[in-house]
Amino acid sequence: MSIWDGRLKDPKDYLELKCKTYNSAPGKLTGYDCPICKNRGVIAQPGERDVVFRWCSCREKRLMLKNLEKSGITRLNTFEEFLCPEKWQSKVKGRAKAFAERDWGWFYMSGQPGCGKTLLCTGIVNRFLERGKSVRYFLWREDGTRLKALAGDIAYREAIEPYKTCEVLYIDDLFKGAVTQGDLNLAFELLNHRYLAGSITLISSEKSVSELVALDEAIGSRVYEKTRENRFHIPNSKHKNWRLNEWN
Repeated sequence: MSIWDGRLKDPKDYLELKCKTYNSAPGKLTGYDCPICKNRGVIAQPGERDVVFRWCSCREKRLMLKNLEKSGITRLNTFEEFLCPEKWQSKVKGRAKAFAERDWGWFYMSGQPGCGKTLLCTGIVNRFLERGKSVRYFLWREDGTRLKALAGDIAYREAIEPYKTCEVLYIDDLFKGAVTQGDLNLAFELLNHRYLAGSITLISSEKSVSELVALDEAIGSRVYEKTRENRFHIPNSKHKNWRLNEWN
């Protein structure tokens, strides 16, 4: 018996039914619950002769979450999770929310561990992903070490290019630990490319922009210029460590 069994005389009808059946079935992906692909990761569409598949828009969020897990972050935060019992928190949160609605600019947040840098930056990332932007996560100690090890190798260009050219880049813990000349060279190449291209860039660090300038004026001055009103440094204080004070 033909697949066109009387109900489906047109091959296009059969392909549409086949896609509908596939798209209605739940998938097995974890980490993010996607209502579009039902956690399959792909969506079926009718092609010229058969069903074709395309990546679901949740792919970027899943890749982002996978990279974040390297630093112990198991999910993306929302702005609602950043509580504001003090005025400085309200100010930073307000600027972060406004930045997340833009299509340009840099955001820099620095300060002691536990002041909410990563929480707020992942809130920005979450909003960018909701808006359909492509985001890459760069954990400085891990990804920076990997790229420095490739310096001078033919594979270096291929490895660094996605971070230089992605739509949105989030650098977490810039210059964490001792800073070497290799760190400065890598940071300048990465940030200068995005500076010239006008690409959206988020940076968290324990070092203030003034400390960046002291380390390398070319890097620091670029960050200073691009961040403007989106530059925040939280001075050291046990009172400002949410892990100790249970802000959340």
